[in-house]
Amino acid sequence: LHVDMDCFFAAVAAAGRPALARVPLAVSWSSGRESGGEISSANYLARAQGVRAGMWCKEARTLCPRLVVVPYEFDRFVTAGAAPYPPPL
Repeated sequence: LHVDMDCFFAAVAAAGRPALARVPLAVSWSSGRESGGEISSANYLARAQGVRAGMWCKEARTLCPRLVVVPYEFDRFVTAGAAPYPPPL
């Protein structure tokens, strides 16, 4: 089993959303075009262009102009993170 936690938020954001499945995608608290938000997670397409967690959105968009930045969705992260574990007895 391989779990890439650096891609977790981005993978959850894309899950069930075909429009996000094949685009460079990152998750940040700020998704504006010129925002100073920090990337928390990026998918493999974005990472191939040099986008990394901890990078500022403005720098990430310089490296990857087609980058789609979406906000955190904590309810979805909790649900996805709990999925591998059986419910308590």
